[in-house]
Amino acid sequence: MSAYLRDLGWSVYTLDLSPQWGNASIDELAQQMADYIDKNFEPQQPLDIVGLSMGGLVTRYYLQRLGGMNRVQRFIAISSPHSGTWTAYTLWGKGCIQMR
Repeated sequence: MSAYLRDLGWSVYTLDLSPQWGNASIDELAQQMADYIDKNFEPQQPLDIVGLSMGGLVTRYYLQRLGGMNRVQRFIAISSPHSGTWTAYTLWGKGCIQMR
């Protein structure tokens, strides 16, 4: 999707949070997102964020609990398990436990 949006003229930044596969908690990953945004963007710069799967939950946490509502003008969640997911029972990481 990044290449497609770039072709349309959007400035696109991608963020890979670590660790993956639900091993870190949603709040830990949201703090990583907040730190990345604070480091790479001016405070007044409006942002649009697309969160895929657990990334949508991480972004929602950032928006609701870490002040992201003051920075983000649009948030799009794609396939995010806002009501939990049975798939989270296949792994035992902190994030998976939160998504149950």
